[in-house]
Amino acid sequence: METAALRLVRTKRYMRRSARRVNQPTARLPRQPKSSVHQH
Repeated sequence: METAALRLVRTKRYMRRSARRVNQPTARLPRQPKSSVHQH
């Protein structure tokens, strides 16, 4: 169980880092598809 918790924390951190990095290039693309996914 400890491993799962660690994995979740690592995934959350990685997701935040990835989201920030992808946010820059994604900002140029249309926010329609991103907004749809966010709303969902």
